[in-house]
Amino acid sequence: MHLTWDLPVWAWPLLALFGVAAVLWIRRHYRLTEPAPAPGRRRLLVLLRVTALLILLLALAGPALVRDSSVPESVRVAVALENSASMVLRDDPSGPRRWDRALRLAAAAESLLSVRDPAVRVELLAGNGLEPVVPLAGAAPEREGTDLPALLGALGRLDGGPSPRGVVLIGDGNDAAGGATEPPRAVAGPAVVLVGVGDVEGPPDRTLAEILYPEVAYQGDVVVVEATVGLAGDAAGEGVTLVLRDEQGEVARAEASPGPDDALVRLELSFRPRATGLRLYEAVLDSLPGERYLANNSASLAIAVRKGRARLLCLSGGSGWDPRFLALAALREERLELAVARRRGGGGWTLADSAGVWSPPTTAAQWRRWDGVVLAGWDDLDGLAWPSLAQAVREGLGFLVLAAGSRQFPPAALADVLPVDVGPARSLAGPWRVVPAVAAPRHPVLDGVTHGVDAAEGIDAPWVPPLTDLLDVSPRPRATRLLDVVAEDGSGERRSLLAIAGDGAARVVWFGGDPFWGLVFWMPPETGGVAARPALRLARNLLVWTAVGSRQAGLTLTGSRNVYSAGERVRLESRGRDIRGVADRDAPVIELRALDDTTAALPRSFTMNPDPAAPGRASLTLPPLPPGRYAVRPRGEIGTGAEQVFVVEPRSAEAAQIRQDRRRLRALAAAVDGAYVDGSGSAAVARLAAALERFDLTQRSAVRRTTRHPLSSWPAFLLVVLLLGVEWGLRRRLGML
Repeated sequence: MHLTWDLPVWAWPLLALFGVAAVLWIRRHYRLTEPAPAPGRRRLLVLLRVTALLILLLALAGPALVRDSSVPESVRVAVALENSASMVLRDDPSGPRRWDRALRLAAAAESLLSVRDPAVRVELLAGNGLEPVVPLAGAAPEREGTDLPALLGALGRLDGGPSPRGVVLIGDGNDAAGGATEPPRAVAGPAVVLVGVGDVEGPPDRTLAEILYPEVAYQGDVVVVEATVGLAGDAAGEGVTLVLRDEQGEVARAEASPGPDDALVRLELSFRPRATGLRLYEAVLDSLPGERYLANNSASLAIAVRKGRARLLCLSGGSGWDPRFLALAALREERLELAVARRRGGGGWTLADSAGVWSPPTTAAQWRRWDGVVLAGWDDLDGLAWPSLAQAVREGLGFLVLAAGSRQFPPAALADVLPVDVGPARSLAGPWRVVPAVAAPRHPVLDGVTHGVDAAEGIDAPWVPPLTDLLDVSPRPRATRLLDVVAEDGSGERRSLLAIAGDGAARVVWFGGDPFWGLVFWMPPETGGVAARPALRLARNLLVWTAVGSRQAGLTLTGSRNVYSAGERVRLESRGRDIRGVADRDAPVIELRALDDTTAALPRSFTMNPDPAAPGRASLTLPPLPPGRYAVRPRGEIGTGAEQVFVVEPRSAEAAQIRQDRRRLRALAAAVDGAYVDGSGSAAVARLAAALERFDLTQRSAVRRTTRHPLSSWPAFLLVVLLLGVEWGLRRRLGML
């Protein structure tokens, strides 16, 4: 036993100084008290008060009596069963389940450990690594999914006592959750024994061992699906047929004739998607006569089928050069298609390169058949259904307005969708020098156009010649100014040239300067960080942004898949950048929405985990979800990302695990310097007993420390009260109150 103090060393002089000052003050106080007490009584009163004060000061210093004693530590061993659906499979139709074999081996391990000296505290547990470990019960497991490394880590960190000296994990080695090769090093402390149950070879069987396909395809493209079929036992040597179906029926079929010694056969299916959207397909492999395990003969595929090309419509009142130039710019974009519609002299419409008559849309739905509309001015376009076009823009139709050369007011129906207010439609004579707008964002429209150019100083090497024509406009508060012009007459007058509004729904662009065709042939004397033909690059950026919006800014999901199996965890990754391209460091939230009625009770939102090593990126792993269709959308400080859809198929990956994965168990055992034990046959218990000898079960002592604070207890408090009470009583008796 020894004495310690809570008060730091540097505070002791201050405490002593305060104590001396308090004693001197008390003595002086009683010397000046009226009526003055007799010397003996005065010394008694001073002693009572000083004693109480010293007790309080010592209590403040925190004296503690510490006693260390040695106590024996209990020897703890965890014996756990893999609690997953694959453990209910029978390797022999008339034989026991893997779970029943595991229960017998767990009982044998408990019996072998219970006779050890000193006594061993054996804890029988069950878990799958995806949920908390629970005490072992005899009921057959129903949980879907397995993460063996996570399960080993949880067993090595058990609460409720000292860390386990050993861990015995009994299972079939199948890891449906796709865990890491090595378990957490937290389990490296206790010795580990992995016991494998289940047939290593398995019965004759065909299985879809691997299936590769693109998760994104475009309508009209040929989609190729590559499948690898595993042949086990007597499955080799017979013809194999693989059929791919969608909700309307068969879409592709492939056949192969493997040799008698082939263990794998590869098949290839090709087809063209029938419709756009998230399309769900099922690949079905024909089975052997009497094949026992059919769950691994099929797999689900989910392919996001997009439109073959984004379609733009350019409207022109005559045979100007701007539509021709834009058509040439669109040809440089692989996924962009631009159709030019011109108004003929007689008032009718025709498509470029076509002699046929074309009828312009009259309703918003007809306009929405296009992804975007380009308006090359509005002169000579009388008769178009402007109100329906404006409604289509409000509903998400991209809209690009090239206003150069227009001398009329814009149609009144378009006034509220434009990012600028157009006053009297008058032209402002130049010359005007083009510069980035003040505080202009780093927007995808300007990629490769004004990179590295300062807004205040303008562009030293002109990327376009000075403009001679500009339409007088005033940007609206909701608009984003990207390019301005500055008068070259020395007045410093500044006007807006390029303004945008929206991204996603209602994407609208306004360009109010010289015709584009006159700018594209200008070659800057020095390009620096600017594209060699900036006007051409700008035109391409404008067309792409009008058709599909920005793919670079905001929140996007980058790590999601289209299809998951029951029991499989859903991992999502996001990338967040604001409109200036700066990485978002906040933690976004994933909003989960069920598209059917099977998951009405699920949580609706989950906070993602930012990656400190990669600003702007975050990840999240959702627990296994019930079968159904789901939609996820990221939401953060910089906005809300696009919604993505995925499918959780009812087919369980556990049901396809028809054999013990011995290689997996051995790899995990080697990763933690453990041992693998074959749990099959009559000698399984003897092999288990030999493996348990590696456990260090010797008695250890733990130091138990008890600490008492005698001056921080009720008796010390009562003593102080008693001393002060006696002092108060004497003072009252002597008439000193």
